[in-house]
Amino acid sequence: MREHPDLPPNPCANVDFHGTRRRRVEASASRLREWGRAVLTLSPVMRDLQLFMLLTGMRRTASVEARIEHFDDGRRCLWVPNPKGGESRAFDLPLSGALFELVRRRIEENRIIDPASPWLFPSVSANGHIAEVRVDALGGLVGHALRHLYATLALEAGVPIAELKFLLNHAVSSSGVTMGYLHPSLEHLRGCQEKVTTRILSAIGVYFSIARSGLLFLAKSSTQKGSTGLDIFGSWSSAIETDEKIHFLSN
Repeated sequence: MREHPDLPPNPCANVDFHGTRRRRVEASASRLREWGRAVLTLSPVMRDLQLFMLLTGMRRTASVEARIEHFDDGRRCLWVPNPKGGESRAFDLPLSGALFELVRRRIEENRIIDPASPWLFPSVSANGHIAEVRVDALGGLVGHALRHLYATLALEAGVPIAELKFLLNHAVSSSGVTMGYLHPSLEHLRGCQEKVTTRILSAIGVYFSIARSGLLFLAKSSTQKGSTGLDIFGSWSSAIETDEKIHFLSN
């Protein structure tokens, strides 16, 4: 029942204001493999930033502004104090095993290359951290496109929509009463993050390894038992697949 039945109908009732046309990001299996090969050719800091953004689905600004002091080694998470939506939306980002090692080793290298920098992904830019994430070698799969890919691959990995919302730090208040009741633990979300990481590394044809020289991200070779990759300190090295060393292995 209308509150004022004598008034004529609102002429704007059927107008769709500010309609949202979401970007469609698609990547074939071959394109994802090409991305995996290309990302390993980047400088160590840029390489780790791109992998971090894909493996977390974090927005560009929150990623480039990640600070070393917000890394919680004990709880295996990264505090994100000012994401989209402001401080009220601050959250703990659960880190999978590969992400934990990526962040930890990045911090170790930063102490060598730029010990005074508070940033996780330092640069010689005016603000001291990487600001531009676009890289020609990666084509269009950069920035927010990586967030889209993360969500798609997470779904393919079997992560439920509810948990995916929390991993992406999407608002749940508008998703119904039940979602408002949900407060999953960090440990529960980390288990989901592990599934996503495994799926993503498999999709991009990269596996993760810890060797004596440091953290390795390696592009799997289909022609030889050994694989060539770039370690965290920027030098080329070869690795032999062994159960002792491989943490994640591409299909």
